[in-house]
Amino acid sequence: MSALKPTQFIGRIVWLGCVPDRAAALESQSQPGLMTTFAGPEGEAHGGLTRPACSRVKALYKSNTEIRNTRQLTLLSAEDLAATAAAMAWPNLIPRWWGRRW
Repeated sequence: MSALKPTQFIGRIVWLGCVPDRAAALESQSQPGLMTTFAGPEGEAHGGLTRPACSRVKALYKSNTEIRNTRQLTLLSAEDLAATAAAMAWPNLIPRWWGRRW
């Protein structure tokens, strides 16, 4: 088993968001802060300790079987967003777009 080791990596949070109502839109809304638990961020439409199985896990579970929700939090670095935008020949990628339905 690996041990946790200190590193020289540091980070600064520059944007927080959540999707309060995925039926209305999947674009994240900016938040001044997030309270999180093992169910995910409070107020997040994708949160909850469990969720119904969907097409992503159909090889493992029957549709709508109650399973553990592992989709809790996504962290993206500004450097990765910039590199992805460059690879796509876009000027930039806005954090609230991630998870959005086009």
